[in-house]
Amino acid sequence: MGNSNTKKQTKGRKKINMTKRREKQNDLMTTFSKRRSGIYKSASELNMLTGGDFVLCVTSPTGNLFHLSSPNLESVASKLLHNQEPSSDSATQILEASTRNVVKELADQLTKVMNLREEEEAREETLVTNAMNREGLRSIVEAPVTYLTDENAEMLKAWLLNIHNRFNERIQQLKQARENARD
Repeated sequence: MGNSNTKKQTKGRKKINMTKRREKQNDLMTTFSKRRSGIYKSASELNMLTGGDFVLCVTSPTGNLFHLSSPNLESVASKLLHNQEPSSDSATQILEASTRNVVKELADQLTKVMNLREEEEAREETLVTNAMNREGLRSIVEAPVTYLTDENAEMLKAWLLNIHNRFNERIQQLKQARENARD
């Protein structure tokens, strides 16, 4: 029976050497799937930020075709092939306009949420700084390192060195007492 405390060791996240081609089919598919997801995410972010239309087509190592497009494949293909807007019915135009409005509203909401998050982080930093000023060393020890000023960091360093020295002194006292007890 194996030790229950041992954990499975994995490769984790690491940079992939781009010059080395994958040979195993399983490795090829895993790499393809992960990279495809990253490309899809980047394309979607670009579309959300700029409102530009795009079509992304990728063929897997097994020959399967994957595509992602905005607003839709036909609209972008028509622009590409005929260098003109597609002549579509009014329902399609309404749907595309609605989709663009929803994406714009979501992007606006995301911007507001990110701004609120930044405000809350700034508020937290202010609260921690104020607490450190009120409570002194105790709050410095409990504060995140990113909030420490140079002066706070020096104070913390001096305090830790003092504890280290006191700890070593106590160890020496205990060793001395043990030696004396043996004699």
